[in-house]
Amino acid sequence: MHRAPRPAVPRTSRNCTFLIPRRMPKQIEPVKRLAYSIPETAAALGISESTVKRLIQNGELASAKVLKRTVVPVAAIRKLLGS
Repeated sequence: MHRAPRPAVPRTSRNCTFLIPRRMPKQIEPVKRLAYSIPETAAALGISESTVKRLIQNGELASAKVLKRTVVPVAAIRKLLGS
């Protein structure tokens, strides 16, 4: 979520008014997701979380553990969909 840069703020000194420019935020490129959580996978496929878990248990959908979290790689989702 990016905010629009704020305009310069007028500041006053004893004898003059001047503008102090605000720092422009760095442009951050969006990162492509490599994997989704089980709830995100279920929402993307339009199925329940329990169905996603069953697909993982049956070996029909690949998954990986990242720390304590189970994630489903995007490639595995595409393979399941056949595209």
